[in-house]
Amino acid sequence: MSTQAEQAQKAEQAEQAEQAKQPEQAVRQLPADAQPDITQPGIAQKAQSTPANKSFQPLPRLVLVQPSQSVKTELVLSADQQAVVDLTPGTGPVLLWGAPGTGKSTVLIEAAVERMEHHGVDPGGALLLAPSRLAAAKLRDGFSARLTRSISTSPARTWSSYAFDLLRRATVAGRMPHLDGPPRLMSGPEQDLIIKDLLAGHKMGLGTDPQWPDELSEALETRGFRQEIRQLFDRVIEYGLLPEELAQLGIANRRPDWVAAASLYSEYRDVVDWGKSGSFDPAGIITAATTLLQLDAEFLAAERSRLELIVVDDIQEANRSVHELLQLVGRGKDILVAAAPDVVVQGFRGARPDMVASLAQSLGTEEFPLQQFVLSTSHRMSPAVAGRGRGWPRGFSRSVAGRRLANLCGRNRLAKVGWKQQPGTRRRTSGPMWWPQRSMNCAWWRSGSCTCSTLRSTAWIRSP
Repeated sequence: MSTQAEQAQKAEQAEQAEQAKQPEQAVRQLPADAQPDITQPGIAQKAQSTPANKSFQPLPRLVLVQPSQSVKTELVLSADQQAVVDLTPGTGPVLLWGAPGTGKSTVLIEAAVERMEHHGVDPGGALLLAPSRLAAAKLRDGFSARLTRSISTSPARTWSSYAFDLLRRATVAGRMPHLDGPPRLMSGPEQDLIIKDLLAGHKMGLGTDPQWPDELSEALETRGFRQEIRQLFDRVIEYGLLPEELAQLGIANRRPDWVAAASLYSEYRDVVDWGKSGSFDPAGIITAATTLLQLDAEFLAAERSRLELIVVDDIQEANRSVHELLQLVGRGKDILVAAAPDVVVQGFRGARPDMVASLAQSLGTEEFPLQQFVLSTSHRMSPAVAGRGRGWPRGFSRSVAGRRLANLCGRNRLAKVGWKQQPGTRRRTSGPMWWPQRSMNCAWWRSGSCTCSTLRSTAWIRSP
């Protein structure tokens, strides 16, 4: 019996061994076109991990190589740019004029890096401001590429971002006990939703009816109307007006829509101030930061002591509240400001290019007056193209557009400035003519309100 059992056991083992060999033989008998493609990444990795498949070649090794041209290159600055970069700490406020393409942003970055690399300015005490996130990102990238040291955080911010940082640090320090929590920036859709709910409540008979004019009755439920209301509220917040003051302005200027908007603004402030404590709209956050510095002298002194260098690009895009904030933190300090009043794209957000002319009073002091530099070298056009562009105003003045410029910047306005005719130039009585003037201390020209600023590269004026 034992012999029969052993024979049965051996037969069973032989059968199992035969079944185990069948898959391997099936794989060996596959045709060539049905063999697995070992060039595919997944199959190749499995082949490498299988000890039996030692004949498979490993994947090629990837090695990082240095680019042909380094990203960081030495800049060749023009003479007018180098004059600004060579300014040492303690110079005071500096205003840099320049048309698009003259290298204003480059000068600001190079001046900041020069002071940090060779004059001991702490990067943590630098502040780089720009009007938008895209402009701030360009400043950040250019600054990071030129600086040879590592920093904990980027000093490039938008104006709203810096104001939010002030409120955040003040809240952490316990200087804003009236807030229930940390500050929060309201988004545009959130503002739109609040205004939409208030208008819907008025339609249902809730709250105080603002009494909108009849011509606006069909527009009350549209998104465009709410957007116009948001922009009006931003300007009201920017100038610190109360609802009653807005209503008085509406009555004085015969604007019943302003009077109705004043009633809506009163309810809007109640919702934001009481229902959403700690929430700030984009226009109100800068005003709140300015008010904080005005009321807290100790916090203002600490902030001015912390900032060793302030750099502001495209100051022509700033509104009134931004100018007030810069006056508090930068008056009499090392602050570099770049302006191109001819290029204003934030006018719908309250940009005030005319206030650039007031920087001498808001930033300068008797000890540190505002110094002004003009960049006249074009870095976007070739010298041949830029040279040809210098002579176009003479022919342009005879065209329809030239006559419009002459009407906008005519004899009366220039007479107020007290301009003088250049020696050796001749008068022309047959029509308006633009004459070059090397120096022109014109408040309108400086602020960009005068159309002569469109010809800033040669400073042309109109002859009487």
